[in-house]
Amino acid sequence: MLRQNPAYRPGGSHLTARLAAVLLLATGACSAPIPRQFPTPIESPAPPAAPAVPTSWVIARDLLAREYLVEQAAEISITTDSGTSTDTSTLVVEATVRSTTGGGVSGLVRSASVRSAAATDASFPGVVLPLVFSGTPPSRGSQHQLTGRNVPADPCQSPSHVLLGSIRDLFVSLPDTVKLGTTWADSGHYDGCRGGARLIGSSIRRFSLRSYEVRDGQALLLVDHRSTSRLRGMATRSGDTTVVEGVGSGSGEFAIDAISGAVVSTTTSASLEISIRGAVRLERARQLLRTRILRPDR
Repeated sequence: MLRQNPAYRPGGSHLTARLAAVLLLATGACSAPIPRQFPTPIESPAPPAAPAVPTSWVIARDLLAREYLVEQAAEISITTDSGTSTDTSTLVVEATVRSTTGGGVSGLVRSASVRSAAATDASFPGVVLPLVFSGTPPSRGSQHQLTGRNVPADPCQSPSHVLLGSIRDLFVSLPDTVKLGTTWADSGHYDGCRGGARLIGSSIRRFSLRSYEVRDGQALLLVDHRSTSRLRGMATRSGDTTVVEGVGSGSGEFAIDAISGAVVSTTTSASLEISIRGAVRLERARQLLRTRILRPDR
């Protein structure tokens, strides 16, 4: 009788157990989780930094001489019992100005002319050009008071005060340090003449630093400007006393060099209401004035 090989007996084979263990190991290996692969992130280059825009400035005033062209267009309407008449004219002034040590100013008016319907390039009788002028350092909050060399004290003896008045806006005293939103003001007085009556005028100017801008490579501070003015005078002739009174206001924009504080250009407009009262007459006048200041050397 043939004996059965013990290797084939059910349940008694070590080979079967070893084979089962190998299969279990293989199955377990196949079911093990595969590690996740994360791609290495690619770093984007940093965007170029935008140039910083300044928000405050320290004014370093210089003593350089600067050339200016001032153009004032005036329209004057005069109302009397007989009606209203209107006259227009344009004053053109060329001037050289500079700051002096200690905060004063000096310069000269090199040329001046008036263009109107009645006359073209009319001169100023009694005024010798170039007209040399100066202004002492003003106190804080005050405007420069300009005086001309060899100019009579009475403005009714010479129209020099008209020329000095036309360049008054060339001088703006900024605080030593300014930033966007800075506001400041100044006040001053000046002499004038109208209809033979000596006039004393006063003005208050208010400034506000609105923005910063670069034009043609020059850093500029753009400053808003508002002003109020008053005018009063009196003259007596042949027992008749004439009283002159005026009230005005103005506004505009100044472009000021952000380094030196010098005026580069400006455009302003102003109006002045004037009454002239005498014993036998009453006149009213309204003056509109548009001023444009340019640096011809720019």
